[in-house]
Amino acid sequence: LGITEAALLMHTIARSGAGFSGASAVHMNIFGLQPVIRFGTRQQQERFLPPLIDGREKACFAVTEPDAGLNTLGMKTFARRDGDVYKVSGQKLWISTAQVADRMLLLARTSTADDLARAGLPATRGLTLFYTRLDR
Repeated sequence: LGITEAALLMHTIARSGAGFSGASAVHMNIFGLQPVIRFGTRQQQERFLPPLIDGREKACFAVTEPDAGLNTLGMKTFARRDGDVYKVSGQKLWISTAQVADRMLLLARTSTADDLARAGLPATRGLTLFYTRLDR
């Protein structure tokens, strides 16, 4: 589905009487992995999408933070490279479907806003999405 078709599907579910509670149950699976679909490599798409499509895995999207809400430029969760991996520190809350998810699409800073400002770059440059197992 494209974004327009997905939005129409969500609207139809909500209008059916289910309200947004009903629509939110499918929200992550419709919109959540759009970054992988649009920007992921073919290898990432082949690895991450089939388990979601056939129902073997469920995913959630972690953005909201205690002191920033949905203001992504105010996020404090930070991912620091450590050899071949990233180590993430910070807090997320109000993650829809986290209670049933196997994987998480996590938004974290990889550069501080101050470092980016000193380099003359926009604060959005320091935001990175990670797709990881939720049981880590």
